[in-house]
Amino acid sequence: MLTIRRKGGAWYYCRGTVKVGKKARIVKEHATGCREREVAENYRTNLEREIQQELLHGPAGRTSSMTVADALLDYVSRP
Repeated sequence: MLTIRRKGGAWYYCRGTVKVGKKARIVKEHATGCREREVAENYRTNLEREIQQELLHGPAGRTSSMTVADALLDYVSRP
């Protein structure tokens, strides 16, 4: 389960572990980019759902939800 908390200032941070069956993924603490708790909660639930789908369906589950625009944005924004 992922949790959010305020750390130091106005930003919310997210961390925790997502488990599906025997598979688990640890999410290191990172900034959500949100200053309001409701928006941070939405970010947390979306991230948790995304990771659960990826654990259930493997890498193919993530690519099936990716659009061409998402792929182009990932390509352009890479270092």
